[in-house]
Amino acid sequence: MPVKIICCSNTGHYDVAGSMVKEVAVRLRDVLNVSPLATASVKGQPVSADYVLQDGDHLEFVVRAGEKGGLHDLWSEKELIEFLGRKQIDAMRKAGLAFTLQPALTRDEVISWMKWSADKSHDPANTINIGVDVENEQMTFRGKTYPLIRQLALALKCIVDAEGEIRSTGDMRRAYPNEPWEKRLDQTIKRKLLKHCSGVGDVIESVDKKGYRLKLAKA
Repeated sequence: MPVKIICCSNTGHYDVAGSMVKEVAVRLRDVLNVSPLATASVKGQPVSADYVLQDGDHLEFVVRAGEKGGLHDLWSEKELIEFLGRKQIDAMRKAGLAFTLQPALTRDEVISWMKWSADKSHDPANTINIGVDVENEQMTFRGKTYPLIRQLALALKCIVDAEGEIRSTGDMRRAYPNEPWEKRLDQTIKRKLLKHCSGVGDVIESVDKKGYRLKLAKA
């Protein structure tokens, strides 16, 4: 008996009994638009990625609105194994997944590794966790929050949003034309952002006469 699979407004019946949920997610990713952030449930009960589907099962992939896929902020190794299955975690370890001395992963790191599970061309090393709150003039980096003046917050946001592409001070001014930018913005970025006490300058590269970009891993 085929397995009924639902993903948002997409529904279908497929002969996938005997396959693991994660295998089905990859196989039907384009057909049903299955997000790598989606969690799975069978007959209304959450299941891991290693769950083996049975004849007549009712599988649903869900990404909760406003919750970044329903993922909480920090994940222990035990939680990740329960969520994705030990076999998948072992595969991630071989590909470079490593827990720190304080064994927890951030939500963004979990999302990036889940993307890798569905698409091996995705490099989890390209996840740099920087949060920018312009209105409150602060940034979050490596799990800690720091004050950051508004113009530097806007500059950092431009760099982060570019996802590894170069952004010049001219690009920043054009992105926020109503902002009263200071004339020597480039020097302020170099003196105050790249040398910020948070260490955020460690992941920002200054490209001579061109601008700034995140130091992402090369594919």
